[in-house]
Amino acid sequence: MVTPAETEWRPREIAGAFALRMCDSSGCEMQRYLLSPHAYVCAADGHAVFLDLKRDRYSALDPGDIPFVRDQIRGWSTLRLPDPAASADDNGANAILQQLLDEGLVTDDERRGKEVSCVQVPAPAHSLYNISPLRPKAEELRVFLSACAAATWMLRRWSIQRTVEWAREMKTPTAHEQALCDSERVAELVGAYYRLQPFAFSPVNACLRNSLTLLLFLRRFGCFPTWFFGVAMAPWAAHSWLQHDGLLLNDSVTHIRKYVPILAV
Repeated sequence: MVTPAETEWRPREIAGAFALRMCDSSGCEMQRYLLSPHAYVCAADGHAVFLDLKRDRYSALDPGDIPFVRDQIRGWSTLRLPDPAASADDNGANAILQQLLDEGLVTDDERRGKEVSCVQVPAPAHSLYNISPLRPKAEELRVFLSACAAATWMLRRWSIQRTVEWAREMKTPTAHEQALCDSERVAELVGAYYRLQPFAFSPVNACLRNSLTLLLFLRRFGCFPTWFFGVAMAPWAAHSWLQHDGLLLNDSVTHIRKYVPILAV
């Protein structure tokens, strides 16, 4: 059973590990299912962890349950999970796949579903986490206040699914914007953000707010970092951070290594 722990981003619920496979008198079905469009999965410490953006929660399969779904969900092999032998005396007892279907994590609809795919994260070479704060310009102050207000409104009024979909749809930098937003420019903007951020909110246990606010702030200057969500199992934790190419913007490299990415926006 996976249980919640103190974490920097708490989904509304974390479900328990699921049960067994779905069988009938003729044996186990060997159908091919797909992830639902709002679901994401990663391998963490031998578990398969699901993120359900629609319901704003995590759930997990225990290592012993993995064999019952590995041949059912398309693209599952990309997770590179260990392959423990399934118990032979389970009696086909009941319903891991059906529960995944009931939870809306998988679907048999080819038009809606997607294959499992691992998030590819470029290992950050450097972090701006301890950069010296810079005196902000008037425009940076104005944009920061706007970003804070927008992030607060989105987190209160929108679901996490809608927020992520908005961020994904809006990530369309022009060639000119990409040329202007090099690592040096990003460092300048993040330095100004760090000078202003303590006056607005504490980043402690607020990784989602911090990442979203910084994302909105940088976007207004034509910079489009990647927004990552990650999980850790021992102990359980969920986290969120930003990277711009090989530059980690709002966390330390050491801390990020604890997490397995499950979603990149």
